[in-house]
Amino acid sequence: LAPNVVTSIGGGCNMLIVALCTVFSPSYEEMVPSWVLQINGVLLITGYFLDCMDGKQARRTGNSSPLGQLFDHGTDALGVMAHFCMVASMMSPNFGNDRLLLAAWATFQTAFFFAQWVEYNVHELHHCIGGVFGITEMNCSGGLLSIGVSFIDRTSLFSPIGPTLPLVGDITPAKIGGLGWVMLQSGVIVHGFQLVGAKVKGAEFQKAVTATAPAVVAAVVTVFGFSDEVVTNHKKLICMTVWPLLTYNSVQVIIFAMARQELVVLQWPSAVYLLAAVATRVAGPSIAAPLLLSLFLLFFAVLIEWAVSASNQITT
Repeated sequence: LAPNVVTSIGGGCNMLIVALCTVFSPSYEEMVPSWVLQINGVLLITGYFLDCMDGKQARRTGNSSPLGQLFDHGTDALGVMAHFCMVASMMSPNFGNDRLLLAAWATFQTAFFFAQWVEYNVHELHHCIGGVFGITEMNCSGGLLSIGVSFIDRTSLFSPIGPTLPLVGDITPAKIGGLGWVMLQSGVIVHGFQLVGAKVKGAEFQKAVTATAPAVVAAVVTVFGFSDEVVTNHKKLICMTVWPLLTYNSVQVIIFAMARQELVVLQWPSAVYLLAAVATRVAGPSIAAPLLLSLFLLFFAVLIEWAVSASNQITT
């Protein structure tokens, strides 16, 4: 098989997870059938191993190219949504807390951005924390966990097991799992700062940190930018809108790293997303759905246009 075909099949596995979540949990509030969790687990592990194989296949067949590398990493960036959908499916309805669900999504996709940011600055793609828990462990354990959860009574995940706390409410296994997920991804982000700070000093480090602003702004807006009413009614649409936005940020870092160009700090998509959140608070939640849907389509168009432009430059 051609390396790009291997990449496409692996990416297709991830997109099928997203599709299953969209069909069976369209608002992240529906409990998906157990067989969906089982398929998700198999698809995630299969997609990961295909992702590991495409680069080796390219080198084995002598078909390695910058365009293939961009296609591989771009597919990975889009596929981040599959991991979140798998976790959201396990913990539906919505981890038991809407803001926690948004935080789980925002930190995970931002962590992927920071992995690319670290590679851009230190010229190494670090795959694990502390040399123990890395990409392989995350994908395999995540897939097996999805399969395992399908065999338990998932309503027990939302049964209180501790005291009621301010802002958090009842303590449940689902909320503990969601908090653990957020803390893990936050650890990846902090570890990224540590890796870059160890090799990049002074003004250059400040410059590198400034370049993360678009992704950080998008993540913060996702979690805190919208009113409770908008979050309750449109959390799925918020997640879908920020998906192509943060993917765009990640792909830019990948391409700038390949071209050895300086990162662009001021990026209008993140600013537009921030203004949209402000608009829903000023004009009212009634504009949220059409506005977020419009931004979803706009950001995907921008992502595709930018990827096509970069591909043309690579091949000419």
